[in-house]
Amino acid sequence: MPHFYTLFYICQEINDEKMKNCFVLFVFLLCSSQIMAQHLLVGPKAGIQTTRAFYSQKEYYEDYKSRPALAYHVGAVLNVKVSELFSLQTEALYNQTAKRLKGTDHYSVNTERYHNLSVPLLLRTSFGNGQQRYYFNIGPNISYWLGGSGRIKIPELLEGEDTEELAYKIKFGEKTSYEPNAFYVNHPNRLQFGLDLGGGVMVPLMDKFLMVDIRYTWAHTYMVKENAPYTNFIFFEDDLRYTNHVLSLSVAYLFDLDVRTMLTKGKSKDK
Repeated sequence: MPHFYTLFYICQEINDEKMKNCFVLFVFLLCSSQIMAQHLLVGPKAGIQTTRAFYSQKEYYEDYKSRPALAYHVGAVLNVKVSELFSLQTEALYNQTAKRLKGTDHYSVNTERYHNLSVPLLLRTSFGNGQQRYYFNIGPNISYWLGGSGRIKIPELLEGEDTEELAYKIKFGEKTSYEPNAFYVNHPNRLQFGLDLGGGVMVPLMDKFLMVDIRYTWAHTYMVKENAPYTNFIFFEDDLRYTNHVLSLSVAYLFDLDVRTMLTKGKSKDK
């Protein structure tokens, strides 16, 4: 059973009413389905993904163009079967996203990689004949921003330093001392929300399943609560009012657990 204090906290953090309603509906369905579920699918999952930053301020594109960047994710899957048509799926993932900017000066490049913990909450509808089944997924995605790093190449580095590229770490909070390789985010949105939409196929392998999944995550939350740029170098200021949209391809190896058999195993049929 989900931890209701944690779920309540997450719900309070969701500012958008539509996202909040979607999250509350999924939690209600997930909790109620525990009574009806007879089969659980559990197992590891891994995949690759391409991410791209979309800025709210269109004038930012006058200096930089956003390009897709490759990343990956790895974690575990839990699928709760409600009926032959519907199931509920949640995942616990280490999710790496990335941002790649190329300057309109044809020289500057800024690439960042972010580390996240993500929990998609998906409603699934399945169809097809036999054990091989196809499906569609939709539901909210909750992610927590752990940190990140980056590399930047801009002309100003050649003027001030004897190098053309600088590697740096992303840190949260106010800068209290000079750190040449640290970019600070003053007001980060570390708890972020999005909407997952996709589908895939379940291929039977004896008493197990291979799940091949393709998914698009439409990010809803900006990286910062307000216009809070990185605060380190006077010659570079990034605009963090953007969202990271993700297109992912993954595979999972799932074990089919018969809950009813597991609960009654070893019990005598005699009263």
